[in-house]
Amino acid sequence: MAVRRPLKVNGTNGLIEMSAADVQTLINYAVFKYGQSPAVTLAVAATGNLGNISDTRLSAGAASIDSATTTTTTVTASNLTGTHSTNRRAHGTFGGYDPRINSSTPAGIYTHQLWADNGSVGTVDMSFQINATGTYTIDFAWYSYSLTAPLTVKLNGTQIYYQTLTSYNVTVSAPQATFNASSGDTITILTSFPSSGWSGHYTYIRGGAGTNTVTTIAPQSYPSEATTQEPQVVTTQFNKVLQSFVSTTDPTSATFLNPCYYDPITGITEMTAADMVDTFISPAIDILTSSTVNQNTAGTYFVSTDSAEIDCTPQGIVFQDTRADTSLYSAAGIPESLDQPQTVQNYYLHLRNSTITNPEPLSIRPVRLYYNGSDPNGVQEIPQFGTYSMNTLFLYYMQYYTINVPGYRIRYNFNDSGNNRGSMTDTILNGTGNYQQYLASVDDYRSQEFPNGADSISQTHSLNIHRN
Repeated sequence: MAVRRPLKVNGTNGLIEMSAADVQTLINYAVFKYGQSPAVTLAVAATGNLGNISDTRLSAGAASIDSATTTTTTVTASNLTGTHSTNRRAHGTFGGYDPRINSSTPAGIYTHQLWADNGSVGTVDMSFQINATGTYTIDFAWYSYSLTAPLTVKLNGTQIYYQTLTSYNVTVSAPQATFNASSGDTITILTSFPSSGWSGHYTYIRGGAGTNTVTTIAPQSYPSEATTQEPQVVTTQFNKVLQSFVSTTDPTSATFLNPCYYDPITGITEMTAADMVDTFISPAIDILTSSTVNQNTAGTYFVSTDSAEIDCTPQGIVFQDTRADTSLYSAAGIPESLDQPQTVQNYYLHLRNSTITNPEPLSIRPVRLYYNGSDPNGVQEIPQFGTYSMNTLFLYYMQYYTINVPGYRIRYNFNDSGNNRGSMTDTILNGTGNYQQYLASVDDYRSQEFPNGADSISQTHSLNIHRN
């Protein structure tokens, strides 16, 4: 195999070898034929086969919300100690209960219904401990014949409640009072009340809704930046370029004749397929797979940021560079939708069209050997290639070799070997997060980190063409 100088007709002077310029004309003709009928095609499809190229952008981190949370705990009182007077009606008509804790009937963490009679004085000085933090209630009632009774409640020795009631032969009640206490606190109940006839002193320490439970509300505050999730990277894969191949005819079969050249030993000799490739096809493929896109690379593809290019056929969008749209995030919107992108740049695939006037070399057509099976010498004449045979020969060689023959195949890829046919830039915001707070309502504290920062290049993809 070698680079040959094919023979051509030189007017009346017979056959002469082509010049280097003549050979280049035929190489350009091979390039032209490929541009008219590309063998390797690219298309934008729902699913491609060139592989993924990724776009990255920031999204907001998940919102953190500290809203009012309540915990209900059953209170168990303990260590009831102290003194009290004798209950004069422990089992009477009106009922009576000595001071006690953890009662279910009537419900109470602490209860007493203590009676005095006929001038006796009723007294209570009792203390107990609680095991739960929360809000407690005080209910105080009194029955007597026009007498007044007090009630004092202390928390860890400090008075937190004092009330007096006067009753005229009917049970009266003080407005319910509340107080906050913590687990381990000591509550003390103090009273000294008179009697003239029956006198009943009722005291109940309870939790919420008249039960032995307390409800605690955890204090709220804005979740700190340290505990609020950072902006996250969202990755979108683009796999939209489908590489396909046309059906080809093998030009090396015996039914096709190649140009001939002069050899000092064998004389006028037909070029082999290897000679054809070395002389015309390989140089033509080098032109087609160069990085420059122009009329000499018709039939090949490239990527640009323009939706339409001169002398090209657009194939569609193959990649989109997106970034977070920071204008869409606001504190009042917390919890904001995490991913709120904007398209910064579209990248389009284009096919370079053939715009060259047919460069068929009419005046420098090569010659070929014409065989006649009935001729005892085999060769009958050495005619020039006609238009059809020239067209067929170079088209078939270009299509067959660019698809099938290793080392001459034209292939496209992303981010691999070959000449660059367009770069696609993936940008991303480079901030560490825009921490925002929002008070949605009482005891509803919210925070979230939004994308921020300047535009920066995350990665660059390239569409490459190469001979494989």
